[in-house]
Amino acid sequence: MGKHLHYDRANLQGDLFGGLTLWAVFAAQALAYARLAHATPTAGLTTAIAGAALYTLLGSSLRVSIGPAGGIAAMVGAAVAGVPPHMLAASLTALTLLTAAFLVVAGLLRI
Repeated sequence: MGKHLHYDRANLQGDLFGGLTLWAVFAAQALAYARLAHATPTAGLTTAIAGAALYTLLGSSLRVSIGPAGGIAAMVGAAVAGVPPHMLAASLTALTLLTAAFLVVAGLLRI
């Protein structure tokens, strides 16, 4: 987290403009990919924001693009396609937590 302690304020205006521009695209992608994955728009926005926020705090690269991805949304949609509507939220949550657990283990093992 030391990389965040020495910010050059001369970049603030450009960074804010870039962040707002990115948010416009990011939000639209989150909504579209949530629909593709059979999730609610709220779930799409929430998971996209949470993922970006967590990477900001824990990530190791300043130049990595984090956000919703069409390929992942399509795979998730295919995985939950046959799930009854009343079990969809639980299925998406379980899939998300299993994926997160796998990524944490892979990170710890440096895979």
